[in-house]
Amino acid sequence: MIYPTFVQDYLEDYARLYPDKEALIVDKERWTYFSINFHADQLGLFLSEMGIKRGDRVMVYMDNSSEIVISIYGILKAAGVFAIINSQVQANKLSYIIKDSGASVLITDVSKSDVVEKALDNVITRCKIIWVGSKLSIPKSFKYVFFKSTISVS
Repeated sequence: MIYPTFVQDYLEDYARLYPDKEALIVDKERWTYFSINFHADQLGLFLSEMGIKRGDRVMVYMDNSSEIVISIYGILKAAGVFAIINSQVQANKLSYIIKDSGASVLITDVSKSDVVEKALDNVITRCKIIWVGSKLSIPKSFKYVFFKSTISVS
């Protein structure tokens, strides 16, 4: 085994060596190393296609979930820098964080759409939004693209 240099290399090695072994259990969801790596690769490629490059900041704002793990690895695979925002943060604080961080992308759950919409009303930003969730009840002002079970981008 070659010793990995980056955190995401560990996931790739384990996905290759133990593809069917459970790596993550969240509630009733069970994720193998292969499935986490597969979805992280998809997100990483998607982020790269969106223009994310080495050092670009990507914020993650959602409740604890498997999507956070996939987001972290996907961001790392795109050579971005991730920052997790406390899921209890309200719109005014989220607005400040997005503006102050210079984030290129915000990955968030559809359940946070009201807070995110209010936060973006208070800030002028080029930050793109990636929506994650099983039900797309996102404000009509956002565009849609899919990833994983359901994901959209605006």
